[in-house]
Amino acid sequence: MRAPGDPPASDLAALLRRVSETLALETPFAPTGALRRVRELLATVDFARPLSSQDTLALLTELLRAGAPDLKNPRHFGLFHPPVDPLAVAATALSAGLDAQLAVNGAAPGAIAAERHALAWVAARFGLPPAHHGSFTSGASASTRESLLHALAAAHPGFVDDGLAALPGRPAVYASREAHASLEKAVRACGLGARALRRVRCDASWRMDLRALKRAIRDDRAAGFAPLAVVATAGTTNTGAIDPLPELAALCEAESLWLHVDAAWAGAAALSPRAAPMLEGISRADSIAWDAHKWLPLPIAAGVLLTRHPALATRLWSVDAPYMPRDHSPHPMPFRETARWSRGFEGAGLFAWLAREGAEGAARWVDAGCARGEALREAVRDAGWTVLSPVPLPLACFSHPRIRSAGLSPQRAAAALRRRGAAGVSETWIDGRVPALHGTAMHPGLGLEDLDALRVALRDVAETA
Repeated sequence: MRAPGDPPASDLAALLRRVSETLALETPFAPTGALRRVRELLATVDFARPLSSQDTLALLTELLRAGAPDLKNPRHFGLFHPPVDPLAVAATALSAGLDAQLAVNGAAPGAIAAERHALAWVAARFGLPPAHHGSFTSGASASTRESLLHALAAAHPGFVDDGLAALPGRPAVYASREAHASLEKAVRACGLGARALRRVRCDASWRMDLRALKRAIRDDRAAGFAPLAVVATAGTTNTGAIDPLPELAALCEAESLWLHVDAAWAGAAALSPRAAPMLEGISRADSIAWDAHKWLPLPIAAGVLLTRHPALATRLWSVDAPYMPRDHSPHPMPFRETARWSRGFEGAGLFAWLAREGAEGAARWVDAGCARGEALREAVRDAGWTVLSPVPLPLACFSHPRIRSAGLSPQRAAAALRRRGAAGVSETWIDGRVPALHGTAMHPGLGLEDLDALRVALRDVAETA
């Protein structure tokens, strides 16, 4: 029996129809007054007076849309945020409606098998061996944090039982200055401390400088530190730079260091035979982080962690509880091979999208993104701006002499472009010293009209803003 006041199950179809109608609504390109509107909406909710399901959904719709950019607008060039495919939304809603629970094999055998099936296909695209470990996470930040724990368990067998007390010296983790800032959170969360992170300088293409890395490792060993891992980036947030993966793999093998590759957004290039060569060397990584939702049209979050050392995952995370079932299937139960216990069917969107698109469709999606990136960079160059992005990915990082001379701030330029409705771009600094604008070409509907509007606006902003 359902509780009094609960809507019958048939209401789910009506609510989903309402959601579908909401997804088709237009949103202002550059919304204003968001915080004021949010406060007004929340002032109507004191939780003393119950709302109907329809009124609650209407309230949530307004809250979610207040101040949020329109992802359906191809002139939204925000950080790796493509519009979401309705099939992925439906798959996610279906798994939520059935409340799939993926802690143990017997609770959701189909969902667990579907996730493993999709992850195995993705791992093969990255060149990992059949014997690997794969899991879904909340995103690359969580994947990288977990990979460092794998690295600690691999380098120091006593770490699983004794923690950091088992380490003979203070560990050091190496990453380029352009590597993601979440690394600072990762080393703190793993108990290594912020000082364990070594930021290595970049070369002229914004990639990790190999000679500087070798020197940092040598100096740390001489000073009594214990180098642990190198975190390479395949597609930095700022410029899309891809660190020299083959050389880093060889160095890590020679130095007995764990190689983790943060391929959060550009990792999707592995799905295309044409784009995959950009990731040469990634198959030699000990672990890889990839966020499927940052290039593919999937709802957040579809983070993926892959490692070529499956036994480590079980050694690190395996626990028992008297209330948990004993399972003798070929695969360990999920709660024994990941940091989490209860979780939902996070791979539903990726599995559904891959099942419909197939390998060729996935490759076409990636190739189309790379083509849009080149068109975006061409429009930027035509407008007299300098492109700083070194690789053919769907990203444009660009600057202008007026910005470099401090005559025009990147913040003011980005705001002017948004006001004109020409582009939703963001401002950034590369290597902490080069001011620039940043945009990604993730929207499949980006066309000539949008690029022409951007070209005209960039010229105008450079002259008048």
